[in-house]
Amino acid sequence: MPKQSLASIAKGVRTAMKKHSPEILTGIGIAGMITTTVMAVKATPKALILLEEKKDELDTDRLEPKDIIKTAWPCYIPAAVVGSISVFCLIGASSTNLRRNAALATAYTLSESTLKEYQEKVVETIGEKKEQSIRDSVSKDKMVKNPVREVKLMSTIYSEEERTKIEWAIGSIVCGESKKLQKFMVLYGAAGTGMYSLRSSGSMHL
Repeated sequence: MPKQSLASIAKGVRTAMKKHSPEILTGIGIAGMITTTVMAVKATPKALILLEEKKDELDTDRLEPKDIIKTAWPCYIPAAVVGSISVFCLIGASSTNLRRNAALATAYTLSESTLKEYQEKVVETIGEKKEQSIRDSVSKDKMVKNPVREVKLMSTIYSEEERTKIEWAIGSIVCGESKKLQKFMVLYGAAGTGMYSLRSSGSMHL
């Protein structure tokens, strides 16, 4: 196999491991905890034999705590090592996730701040009305390009007349006219059916 292919494979493996390191570390940690339990269980009979031999050596029926620890602890060294590694893996996975979440939060904050500054500059340059007109046009284009799912859902749940009421209410909020309205809507229908009707009442004050 060419060296270039080996290098590409190694690079791909490193990239995949880095990308999925939290999942890998978590899996190793869980597997290590299970292994630790099994090893500790298997080490117990050997430790009990050593304790009995120690009792015979000291000619006593009961060992002091320090003698028990000194005699039995070597049997549990492998389990303790595997358990420690497992804990470090789980801590590493958690730390990696925390760092990534912090980075995402920072990136989101920066993006939101940049977008806000951009919008303010656009309003300052072309005026608030033109900016609002562009935003409305973009929203309209999105609705035209992706109408199927929304229309089907709304048409399934509501009648045409009720859909008009909802869209009118949402439109008043989007256009900033809701503050001039004294109107309310009530959803009513049989519990658990997912089907509701609308009632609306009120007036508009200019």
